[in-house]
This record gives sequence, C-alpha cells and structure tokens, in this order.
Amino acid sequence: MKKLIRVLLLLNAFVTNSLFAQKDTVMLYMQDTNNGYSFNSVANGQPATKKEDATFIRVLLSPAIEGGLNRVNDYYLSGKLKFSGESSSPSWYPRFDGTCVSYFENGHKKGVYHFDKGRLTGDVIEYFPNGRVNTVKTISDGIYVNSTGMPGLKLTQCLDSVGNVLADGGDGKWLEYHGGNFPFAEGMVKKGVEDGDWHGKLNDTISYTCKYDMGVLKEGKSISTKGNTHLFTQIQSLPEFPGGQEKLIAYIGRTLAYPADAREKGIQGRVLVQFTVQTDGSLTDIQVVRSLYPSLDEQALNCLRKSPKWTSGYKYGIKTAVVYTIPVSFALAYDH
Repeated sequence: MKKLIRVLLLLNAFVTNSLFAQKDTVMLYMQDTNNGYSFNSVANGQPATKKEDATFIRVLLSPAIEGGLNRVNDYYLSGKLKFSGESSSPSWYPRFDGTCVSYFENGHKKGVYHFDKGRLTGDVIEYFPNGRVNTVKTISDGIYVNSTGMPGLKLTQCLDSVGNVLADGGDGKWLEYHGGNFPFAEGMVKKGVEDGDWHGKLNDTISYTCKYDMGVLKEGKSISTKGNTHLFTQIQSLPEFPGGQEKLIAYIGRTLAYPADAREKGIQGRVLVQFTVQTDGSLTDIQVVRSLYPSLDEQALNCLRKSPKWTSGYKYGIKTAVVYTIPVSFALAYDH
C-alpha cells in the first residue's frame, strides 16, 4: 500500500475541536483587535505580547459537566465586566454558542447577541450607555452586506436615548451611536435597508457620507479633519493574497510539507492560523489559534511567514490593518 500525502487549504471551514490544554480557570491579558465596526467579532482580541499592552483581561472557565460549554468572561482593566458568553472551544479564540452580552464600563448592557454553533443569528440589540435600547437588527439571509456578500442585518428598529421610536418595522429614521458619543450612522431606512443619503463619524477625526438605493451603496466618501478624502463603492474590502484564493491554495500546496513524525503517527486535521494584514500588505502577529499537533502547527506558521505581501484591506475607502483567520488542513490519503 502506497501512502499519498495531500495538504489542503479550506478557506470556508472552521475548526470545531482544539487540542489546547486548559485548566479549570485560565486568565489571559488580551489586546483588542477589532479595527472597525463588526458584528461578527463581538468579543475581539488576541493575547497581548506584553502585560503592559493589554487592553482587557479574558477569563476562561471550563464547563462544570463533561461536554458542556466553556464560559468566556472579559473584564476591563478596571475589573468591571466587559463581555460574557459561552464557547464550544476551550482556547482563547472562542466559538460562541447561545446568548452573549457585552457591557459598558458603567455596568449597563452594550449589546446582546445570539449564536448557534459560532454563527450569529436572530436579533442583535445595541444600547446607549444609559441602558436604553438604541438599535435592533435582525440577521437575514435575504439581505446582503454590500461589501462582502455575506448574510446581512435587517435594520428593524431604532430609538433615541430617551426611548422615542425613530424607525420601526424596518421603516423610518436611523440614528445609530454604536456606544459612542456621536452618531456612527444616520439616514433613512426602507424595508429594513439603507436608502438615500447617509452620513456619520467613524471616530473623532474621520466622517463619511454615503448614497444608497434600497440597500445598495452607490457612492461614498470619507473625510478626515486634515482634509484628506477617500472615495469608495464598498464599505469594506478584505485583504487578498496576490491573484486571489486559487493562487493562495496553490501557494499553500507548494510550500507546506507533511512532517515525518505526524505522518508516521497518522495525525490529520486542521490548524487555525490568525494574522494581521498590515496596510502595506505584510503579515504580522502570525499565530496558531487552534492547534492540531506541534510539527503541523509549525508548518502552517512557516508557510504564512514566507507569504508574499497581500493586497491591503479597506474600510470606507481608507487602508486599514485587518485581522485575518484561515484554517489549514492536513490530510493523509491511501492508494489501495
């Protein structure tokens, strides 16, 4: 029997099991990694390289019963609860299941999210710091995010900070603060999507305007306080390997080798690797977030370390560093 070796890169699958060892309670110093507005990363972060760089603390609690979910609690450096949820993964990189809640440092809820095996589902509710509801959005397979084509959010209801209803049933005025002191997004909604002229602020230095036609972005412009302007037709564009996904798969296939120790032991599976694509296209902070086997982990890491520069990501027309995660699959096949 001749053993054939196949090394596969599966970009659209996520690992459900991890070989990370975990004690009953693990405390980690973490850094925020979210570079922009993102519903799919409600508990962002990666381990800080130094304690002084930490922006919050993550505490992982093992399940009380075998086969149960792991509790993930994040805390502000002040000690106040920042986020709480349950994950099927015992590692610091969570795969949420059930209801998760984020909090302002004053103790009021910031957001409520529902997950089904790592997938965001149902209603997403976000609040003002005074505890009142600001927006309700509903995950809908019939509405798509313009920039990514992924299942999007129906804009269901919007209220002001004293409880007045501005939009209901997907129609009306939308005034979203996203937990800040200034409007993140303001405009009209029809049938649950943006329509007409919208504007808002990304932070203290960058504002933007957008023109929509029933949820489809026609044109947009971001403006900095220094007078720099950027035109865009996508809210966000993700980084990409030179030549696209097929070229990335080919590169992985050429670069990876199956380590002898893993081959002899018949070890197969996937390594989940996370890295940051910087604005110049270089990859930094390359690390394993779900392990398989030491030599296979190292092969996956070395492959990404040798990667050529990627095209950079953009948000609102501005180059931005983006945290990216890919699963690399190792499989052994047999020729009978």
